[in-house]
Amino acid sequence: VWIMAWDNHALLTDPLHFFDANIFYPYQNTLAYSEINLSQALLALPATLLSGNPVLGYNLALFLTFVLSGWGMYLLARRLTGSWWGGMAAGIIFAFNAYKLSNLAQIQLVSLHWLPFVLYQLAVIRDQGSGDSYPRPLRTPISPYLLLTLFLVLQALASFYYAIFTVLAVGLYLVCQLVLKRPVVAMKRPVVATLVAPPVGQTVKTVTTARPTVETGATARPTVETGATARPTVE
Repeated sequence: VWIMAWDNHALLTDPLHFFDANIFYPYQNTLAYSEINLSQALLALPATLLSGNPVLGYNLALFLTFVLSGWGMYLLARRLTGSWWGGMAAGIIFAFNAYKLSNLAQIQLVSLHWLPFVLYQLAVIRDQGSGDSYPRPLRTPISPYLLLTLFLVLQALASFYYAIFTVLAVGLYLVCQLVLKRPVVAMKRPVVATLVAPPVGQTVKTVTTARPTVETGATARPTVETGATARPTVE
């Protein structure tokens, strides 16, 4: 809740110092010590602004992870199979799977809801390149390349770990297209955006995390000197 509240506060008041959270003063970039949960904070922003209650905003964002997971997987499965029932079944399973329900206390672990939208846009681009006609339950005048980039960025900002998983999923998808000898010429631009954007984001996070860590001298040695280890507990 605090991370998302800080995200909203920083975006509205001082976005140039977004990572300079009010922890570990006087060190800088301390928000980068953990997940920044930025895309979740954007979902929570309207409710937080209207109510002034960041807990309400957090709960709304958590609820929307289920809605978006189900909707995104429905769209993807419907696109690939042409079956309304298949889409509904896939959406329900993806939205309410055991892993997600067992990690409700960590919103970053349940925020994989943008991945189906990424794969959906890849399917749209693939079909444009092949000339095939498939069911398209989500029609929009916006370029699928732009939507692909948008959903990719949103997923990367939800969790840097899931950014890496998204790259692996997209890479596997493209490999399958090559094995099936599907046209991939039209997919060159999204491939570049997909494979480059998350590593760049991860690099930025690593750099901003490493610099304040070096400046503070935050190593394992002080922890050992204080006796804050498991050994005293065992004794």
